[in-house]
Amino acid sequence: MAFLSVAYISGTTLSQFPGAEFSCMSGRKYICKLCGFIQNVHEIMDDEVTRESRGVVILGATPNGYSDASAGMQNMGYLTVCHSPSHKLSYEDTQKLQKMPEPQDATQQVLMHITGQMKIDGTARLLYSVYEVGVQPLMPLRSKMENLVGVLLGLHKAIERLRLKCVAESSAAGQRGCGERNRKGRV
Repeated sequence: MAFLSVAYISGTTLSQFPGAEFSCMSGRKYICKLCGFIQNVHEIMDDEVTRESRGVVILGATPNGYSDASAGMQNMGYLTVCHSPSHKLSYEDTQKLQKMPEPQDATQQVLMHITGQMKIDGTARLLYSVYEVGVQPLMPLRSKMENLVGVLLGLHKAIERLRLKCVAESSAAGQRGCGERNRKGRV
């Protein structure tokens, strides 16, 4: 099998992952099955040169114990989701990536690693990387996103609502900052 060169993910699919990540407990990692398919792309250039590339199209994720895949999708590998201050692969994830795929594996395995970070000033970051199993050295695949217009709007509205609530309470309470609790336990 030829190596993968790119990972395609739509904005709609990507918008499902921030909610899952921000619901994670700090320090825990969640592993899911990654669903999608392999796409072969043939590009014909102006100068009569044909370029071929293979890419993985990520369509979603299912819980690790779930066995059925929807029509048109295959089990493409793993999705790891964690809430951590650094976007690094764990030892277990590195071991999975370095193992060579079995000859009976019909699909190429990939690992999508998502890390959420919450900064002191209240900003949230979502970092992700997609790797192919059995390729040395470990390098993330190039990612291509589509349909990002308005996809994360719901997440932005929730964050803005929380930020406005904190600002209003901070100004009403005087010196109490956002995120500090009063005696009744409210923010």
